[in-house]
Parts: sequence; C-alpha cells; structure tokens
Amino acid sequence: MDFAENWDRATAKGEVDSTFIKRAKDVLGCSSGINGIRISIYDSPTDYASLIEEGFLESHAGAEWTATITKKTFLESLFESQSINRFIFFKEDIFLELTSSLDPFDAAKNPLLENENPIQIFCSKIKKPFGGPRIAFFPSIEKIDKAPKNWPQQHRLPSKDTINSTIHIAAKFDCKISPASFYLDWGDTDSAEAKAIRLLSAKTLSATLCHDFFSEDRVTLDGIKRRDIPLSNKTDSAPSTEKLEQIAEAVKWVYEERTGTRSRLLADRLSLDIRNHDSFTSGLTEHISEALQQSKSKYQFIILERKNDYASELSSLLKDLRIQADLFSSKLRSLTSGLTRDTLATLTLISVTLISRMGDNSKIFSSQTADALLKSLAIYIFISAGIQGVTAYLDTKSSWKELAYWKGVLREHMGLEEIDTHIRTSLKFRRISFGIIHGILLTLYGVIGLIAWNFSLFFSIFSQ
Repeated sequence: MDFAENWDRATAKGEVDSTFIKRAKDVLGCSSGINGIRISIYDSPTDYASLIEEGFLESHAGAEWTATITKKTFLESLFESQSINRFIFFKEDIFLELTSSLDPFDAAKNPLLENENPIQIFCSKIKKPFGGPRIAFFPSIEKIDKAPKNWPQQHRLPSKDTINSTIHIAAKFDCKISPASFYLDWGDTDSAEAKAIRLLSAKTLSATLCHDFFSEDRVTLDGIKRRDIPLSNKTDSAPSTEKLEQIAEAVKWVYEERTGTRSRLLADRLSLDIRNHDSFTSGLTEHISEALQQSKSKYQFIILERKNDYASELSSLLKDLRIQADLFSSKLRSLTSGLTRDTLATLTLISVTLISRMGDNSKIFSSQTADALLKSLAIYIFISAGIQGVTAYLDTKSSWKELAYWKGVLREHMGLEEIDTHIRTSLKFRRISFGIIHGILLTLYGVIGLIAWNFSLFFSIFSQ
C-alpha cells in the first residue's frame, strides 16, 4: 500500500483484497455523518452497500483502490466550533517532516499562519499533549481535555502589529512575525515531537529582538557593534524548554515598556557576545541569560537618571511658568497704576488751570477754554489707554509664544503634549483674569475719556 500525506489531505492506494474489504467496511460503517472521507475503485466512488454485496471481492480483486481524507472537511464535521484551526496527521514521520520544513515567517507558505485563530494539531504518535498559549498538540481528539482549562490562553508576547511598528521589516515576501503562534509553555515540551516547534518558536522570538528583518538569512542587530548576521543556520538545534522560556522572558521585558531603550540595551550586549560564525538564534540562546540580567541592571540606572533629568526639566518649566504668571500680574498692575495716574493728573490739571484762574465758578466748565482743555485730556486718555493696552497684549503674547517655542526646542525628557498641558493648566486662570481685568480697565479708560470729551454737555445738563 502506498501512502502520501500533506497538511490538506491524506491519500492511500493499493489493490483490492480481503484486507482492503475488511478495512473499508470498518471505515465506511462507522463514518456515518462524517464528511471528507472518499474511497474509490477505478476512480469511481464506492460505498458501504457496494462492499457488502455478494461477489464484490471476486469481481474487483486486484483492482486499484484509492482512499482520500480531506482533512479540513473531516475535522469540521467532528467539531461544532470553527474558531480554531485544526490539523491531523496519520504518520509520525510525515508529521515531523512537515513541521520541520515550515517557514515560520512566510504567511503564504505556512498554514499555521493562515489567520489569527488558535491551532490544534492531532497525531497518533504524539505520546503526551503539549503546547503554548495559541497552539496545542494532542495524540487524539479524546485528549483535548488535557490542555489547560483556559486554553487558548492570554499571554504577554507582543502582537504582530506591535512588532511591525517596532522593527524594520524589509522582506520580499508576505512576512508575519508571530511568536505566540509557536511558543510552547505547557505539557511535554521537551519531547522529540516538540523539537521542531521549539526551533520555530526560538526563531520567531529571536526575530522580535532584531532591528531590521530581511529574511532568515539576514537580520540586523543595532548595538554597540552593528551586526548583519543570519537569523538562523541549518545547523541550529532546537533550544531546551528552559532556554526558550528565557528568550521569551527577554522578549516580554523588551516589549513591556520603552521598547526602543530596552531593545538597544539588550542589543549592546548581544552584539559583543555573539560570535561571528553563530546565527542570531543560536547566539541568543547561548547568551540570553547574562545579556538580559545586565540589560535590566543598566535600565534601572538609565531610568533613575532620566527621572532626575525629568524632574530638573519640569522644575525649569515651572520657573518659567512663574515668570510668565508674574508678567500677567505686572501688566495688570501697570495698567491699573496708569489709569490711576491719568485720572489724578486730569483732576489736578482741571483744578490748577481752571479754578485758580477764573472768578465765576458757574462759567468755568461752560467756557471754550475748559472745553478745549477737556477734549485735549480726552485725546490724551484715549492715546494712553491704546498704547498701554496694545503694549500689554503684545508683551504677554510674545512672551507666551517664546515660552512655548523654547520649551519645545530644548525639551529632552518631556513630550510636546505634556509641555503644552503644563503651560495651559498652570496659566489658564491667569490668562482668563488678565483678559477680564484688562478689558474692564480699558473700558474705564474709555468712559473717563468720553466724559472728558463731552464734559461741557454733561455739565450743562446736570447744572440745570
């Protein structure tokens, strides 16, 4: 009997004999309601009723038969839920061969990367179940309950979108870096059947820590030394479960926060430690423990230093905001004192010039001299108010723009949005009160000027 199998279907061929008849009866007899199974003789489908006919063996002895199982259809008829991608293998050697030849990055050639659904794979030669947060392997369908109760599980590994926004992918194929799709963390992960998957997992985890990804033959590590090295070699061996956990821990740490800083710290150490003839995956497996420990230690110092720098920068910003607030206050005080000064000057001038020189007090404010003098005072008040108002507005506006500009240019540890929030929040009340009081004072200036301009009219009305 000839047997062939791939990810989509399994096909067996042979000649009709008593053994075939017995096995075909067993398969067709118990497959009621199960789709995807087809048995043909001379390329014509046969069924259970035909097999039990008298003389069937004698009339078809030696004929070529073909049995085909379309795996997807077969598995869909066994499970109600279609939210999980399922595969089945009937031969262990084929299972090992196909999993070992998978490209962990080419979505067009790897059926496990077809979509974002979790994956279940069944193979009768698997001794004990094993898997990870998004993939699981079982010896039979009956062993599904051996998976963790919360499978598929939540995980801290970076998503495809996060990885794409972090590293530069320059592959010439439909590249998909998905470490959770192959990562193993439960069950018999050190078994021979899991070996190929552990290597796939190590490759995808390693790819998340490089800076430029071109293919398995070339990635870039941008550390103290810029290294162009292969991601993996044909001689690379699958890491142990313990080493795989260490690499995964490094990936989780890098992508937890400040990914650029943490990635650079890890790359600094690895770019020095990985030997020239090693691939990135093998070098990472060998040096990840020491590199991660050193990177974490350096990161603490960097964060502490940046916190101090941030506090210093924030303190400088607050000082500048205080100066800006004082500017608003000084402009209001200046405008208030100017109003008081001009009012007192007007009253003094009227008293000295008119009252001391004219004998008939009833005719003082109706004379042409008083009218000309008061109109001159009104013009002075209008000009004084205009100059002070425009000057105060332009000074505060110019100072506001300069503060925002220089703080944006000189920032090192604060974002533009954060700086803008501090400025607007701290000076919001000052700006509002400045605008209101500024308007009130200018209005008073205007009222005094109008009274001075039309004083003779007001005096004649109120003196009657």
